Amino acid sequence: MKVLSLILCALLLFSLVACGNDSDTSSDAFSNASSAVSSEASKAESSAVSDTSSAASSAVSDDSSVADSSDVSDESGEESEEDDEPVDYGTLFVGKATTAPVVDGEVGEKEYATSIKFDASKPYWSVDSTEGVEAYEVTLYISWDEENLYTAVEIGAGKPRTYGNTDYLQNRPYIFDRRHVMTALITGDPTDSRYASPEGGDWDWSAAANSKLGNEWTITAQPDGANISADHFGSLTKSEGYDYIVAVSKLDSEIYEQVIPWASLVEGASFEPNAGATIGLGFTACCEEVNIEDDEEPVPYACFGSGILNGKNFSKYVGLTLKD
Repeated sequence: MKVLSLILCALLLFSLVACGNDSDTSSDAFSNASSAVSSEASKAESSAVSDTSSAASSAVSDDSSVADSSDVSDESGEESEEDDEPVDYGTLFVGKATTAPVVDGEVGEKEYATSIKFDASKPYWSVDSTEGVEAYEVTLYISWDEENLYTAVEIGAGKPRTYGNTDYLQNRPYIFDRRHVMTALITGDPTDSRYASPEGGDWDWSAAANSKLGNEWTITAQPDGANISADHFGSLTKSEGYDYIVAVSKLDSEIYEQVIPWASLVEGASFEPNAGATIGLGFTACCEEVNIEDDEEPVPYACFGSGILNGKNFSKYVGLTLKD
């Protein structure tokens, strides 16, 4: 009887173990199948939740980042975007022409209402100008009337021109290797916020060119005196009424003289030239023939304002107020 009881107990124990093993196997198989189904469902659900939460998170992130940067700036007192601020050049005026200057490569006495001689101590000359330009005695002459802006830049020239090729936009020597003047102009106040780059700092070149805010072009000459130009932002130099001359006949100086119709400028058609209006002007005068790709060769630049040579930035042009 005891033996029979022991046998029955053993059989019962064996049966329980076998049932337990079947349950584990079945559970694993169901778990795997349900995991695959729930995975797809959870993806859809989590995706919807993720999209909603990420949008909310983005909104919170945007708000907090603005608040944080504002708080940091206020607490520290530092201007993290100092380069974005317009340069304070002081107040400069441009006199109105009583008689329109003649674009002939010569600057007559009192032909221009205003003249501004290079002075490295003045902020409107000193920002991007390089050392040694004082020897070239650079002077800006400028006047205005209701139709045009008139400018002339005189540069002392110690050597005759030697660079001369017709494909100067594609092959060396480039137009920038020659003695030249690059002019930049806007028909508005450079301190206006719309002239600041949307990205902060300097403008990307293509963004500046496509912004339809400014004008930028270069004039120079061949050794034989033939004038050449390159318009970087548009077609100003081909506009009706625009005229220029680069006079290279004398070794002691060169004259870069221009008549610039207001109507030919970007936004010029809506500009009203009258006393009290402000324009932005900048120019870079390369005073000697150079190889601009040679980092060791000094390049004597006289720069009126900034935003031309070291990055494009309309807000760094010099503000000039028109006066009678």
